[in-house]
Amino acid sequence: GVPAPRLFAAIARAGGAALCAAEPPAARREEMGGTSGRLDGGSTGGGGGGGARDAQALANLGWAFARAAVPAPALFAALDAAAARRVREFGGAELGMLLWAHAMAGAQPVALLRALEAALDGDGAHVGEGAPLHAEQLAMMAWAAVSLGHTPRALLLAAARAAASAPAVLDDGRLTSLAWALAKAPDAHESGELAEAFDALAAAALPRVPALRPAELASLCAALGAAARGARRAGPVSYTHLTLPTKR
Repeated sequence: GVPAPRLFAAIARAGGAALCAAEPPAARREEMGGTSGRLDGGSTGGGGGGGARDAQALANLGWAFARAAVPAPALFAALDAAAARRVREFGGAELGMLLWAHAMAGAQPVALLRALEAALDGDGAHVGEGAPLHAEQLAMMAWAAVSLGHTPRALLLAAARAAASAPAVLDDGRLTSLAWALAKAPDAHESGELAEAFDALAAAALPRVPALRPAELASLCAALGAAARGARRAGPVSYTHLTLPTKR
């Protein structure tokens, strides 16, 4: 019988307070069985997958507030800080979900993006020693970051490499969203990996045009428009060979 806005407000207050709570000293964590008892889990100690569960909990909390379109700037700021501290415990699905939630909420995940850039390995396929990041997960992260005005180079390169090697694994929405994100990168239209990846994505997207939904068509058109403008500024690189199918 509690109205939804009041319920979400109470959850936001409780969640934000838990996330911002000070880390207990190591001795106290041992007394508590290896965990801090906080929403972000602190040090999980003793194994058992606690870090992964905590990462999922953080991602789920952000997703719920984004889906409900409930403003909670303090909660998202706390989620950003908590996720940045624990970024190496996140899988690709949780990172994608949490960055998506920030994008939907219009919240800036500055600390998380900075930590993610530092944690990505040399080829961008892993965060620390975690499971491999898949192309669709990297596409979601790249879209969310660029949507919020960020162009994190390591993340964009990782997404570009994964997608360019196998664009068919991306569904229409992720493929066109990633093409848009790459087209927004400052150096995407110069020679190099980002330009080559954009080329591959655009080439893979164009045969799908008849089946694309309006939002996907809009993303693709925006990407091609940005590419054309960038190509004119850069000079040597041109995307004029990427032409849309014509009606017969």
